[in-house]
Amino acid sequence: MLYTSRTYIEEALEIQNELLRIHRERMRELSAYSRYRLERKDRNGNSYYTKVDRMTGRKEYLGGGEHPVVRAIMEYRYCEELVSRIRQNIAGLEGLLSVYLDNRVTTVQEILPKAYRGDRNSALFARESFVENWLREGRAFKEQVGIPFKSDLKVHAFDGSLQRSRLETLHYEAFHIYGIPCLYERPLAYLGGDHLEYLFPDFTLLDPYTLNELLFECLGYWYHSSSAKRRSYRQDTLVRFDKYEKLGFTRSHNLLVFSEGPDGFIDLSMMHRQIRALAQPPPSPEILRGLNDALR
Repeated sequence: MLYTSRTYIEEALEIQNELLRIHRERMRELSAYSRYRLERKDRNGNSYYTKVDRMTGRKEYLGGGEHPVVRAIMEYRYCEELVSRIRQNIAGLEGLLSVYLDNRVTTVQEILPKAYRGDRNSALFARESFVENWLREGRAFKEQVGIPFKSDLKVHAFDGSLQRSRLETLHYEAFHIYGIPCLYERPLAYLGGDHLEYLFPDFTLLDPYTLNELLFECLGYWYHSSSAKRRSYRQDTLVRFDKYEKLGFTRSHNLLVFSEGPDGFIDLSMMHRQIRALAQPPPSPEILRGLNDALR
């Protein structure tokens, strides 16, 4: 699968190395506190700390958790543990890279003997080739057009990419879990009157079975606590959906949606059931015929 490409491992390794650099630097800044540990006593619901010299055993009472020395010792100990874990991650990722075999279609075909390579247009290779080309062309088009309000991209996904909200990032990761090819905010050209504009649906997906394009929208503000913002957001969304419909994308057909609950709660179980249903094989013709007979 394309989603197990070594690219993700290399990107994860790069992130871990950068985190290691940042936290090692912070440890150097706090190195004066490396020789101390903390003892804590709780009294009347509050915590109080004593500094203990690891070498001499000498103790010095500091006070509450807001004391700057307490905070510095805590931060040094946190960085120390984090650096240890990051190093383990780096060792694991480097080990994985050392044995990882690239399983993309083009790579596997290149190493096969000539007699086994077959036709790139054959059914054996057509699907993977189509998906790879679709993703590559979609990313190139997105790079060419650009996306608006890039400063709002602040939420990190598992592969280091950025989305605008936690809801979008959870969906992005779930699409990869279930093997659904997806592009985040791929531009969609729309001719409004005499001018061309671009729409930016949250996700453009490929149906895993038909390879037809689907749009998926995360309606984060549909139940916003502010009635004015909620009303404005819904109006803007319906206008956008009307444009999608003119491009052939209609609700409950090839335009799918998911929203947070009225209190901002994200029902992860419901979200995964919806995405898993999209990734599962469609009902067989026999089952569909049985349903049709039952409705007569």
